[in-house]
Amino acid sequence: MKRDLKVFLIMMAASLFLFFALPILVNLVPNEQFSIYGTQVVYLIINVIFMGVVGWFAVSFEKYSFVVPLPILFVFTVSQLFVLGGILPVLILTYAEAAYMIFCIRRILTRMKDKAEKKMKPKPFPKSVKRR
Repeated sequence: MKRDLKVFLIMMAASLFLFFALPILVNLVPNEQFSIYGTQVVYLIINVIFMGVVGWFAVSFEKYSFVVPLPILFVFTVSQLFVLGGILPVLILTYAEAAYMIFCIRRILTRMKDKAEKKMKPKPFPKSVKRR
């Protein structure tokens, strides 16, 4: 549980940087073209990859792993209000889709791996059968 809290706090710190500080830093660049393309890269590539990473690590949480992306999406919504001055629901849905898609894929892969390992284990000889 302590490890889960540490990982969650690291994800929250990274989300604060990516959602609040990075867009402001990109927009402070004097070159207008770099500012425009940089903002697009931040919102459409870097943040989507980050939400995929959040979904990947959320599977390993002991309890309530499916809830882990929600506070990070809330931080993003608040950052949109402060940085952009409004809410873009398309970005919120894109980030939620990325996080939960990766979450489901990793959960399915983990279950398939567990089933394969269970099949590979040798079955114990039944004790009810006796030698003659």
